[in-house]
Amino acid sequence: MGLIKSVIRISIGIAIGLVVLGIILIYLTNQNGGPTISSRTEKASSALAKIADDRITKAKFLGLKTGMSYAQAVIVIGKEGELLSENNIAGFHAAMYSWANWDGSNMNIMFQNDRLIQKAQFGLK
Repeated sequence: MGLIKSVIRISIGIAIGLVVLGIILIYLTNQNGGPTISSRTEKASSALAKIADDRITKAKFLGLKTGMSYAQAVIVIGKEGELLSENNIAGFHAAMYSWANWDGSNMNIMFQNDRLIQKAQFGLK
């Protein structure tokens, strides 16, 4: 019986020591300029906001108008597209760009002589 009480006391002492050590480490991390919980939360929120800003939306798609230049389209969309194809035939330059979201929704835009002539989308919200 005495042995069991000694093991329990030692276990409780170790547990209390670990808790105190954890509190000290948290305190020192915050004092030495380490990341705090609130700063990590702010960084995560900022990252989520950036993802939301980078998302291709139906509103951005609808803001694209025939005759816009590629540069104007990039301003509306908020980022450059991926060049899928381009060619030069009889003095006409054609280029197709694509923008896609992680969920598979996307849009494609065709430019001729740097003017939007056609656009298509799939699954934009």
